Amino acid sequence: MKPFCLLCLFCFLVAQPTVGTAETVGPWNLTELKKAPAMRWLSQTGAVHSLLYAGEKFKGTNTEVFAFYASPITLGEAKRGAKFPGVVLIHGGGGTARRSMPRGRNISGTRKR
Repeated sequence: MKPFCLLCLFCFLVAQPTVGTAETVGPWNLTELKKAPAMRWLSQTGAVHSLLYAGEKFKGTNTEVFAFYASPITLGEAKRGAKFPGVVLIHGGGGTARRSMPRGRNISGTRKR
């Protein structure tokens, strides 16, 4: 019985992922990408706020990503503490971010149709 228990313990330990092993897919370190990045507010005035958050390194250099933030709370559509789903709108391709984009998506998602 004792050798069987030792065998089971060995199999259990071998099957566990090694502590500190990163989960990767292609060039992406998913373990790191699942962590909230460092961020700083640029402006928290008005209904739509702006911020910068830490992006992926590019050629060994740290990058920052600009974002607008709005919620039903900042838009005056909900009270502080209310829960609502999150939506991330990613815009790329050399375009320009517009302050109206998060405001419009937020309002249309909170009003009854």
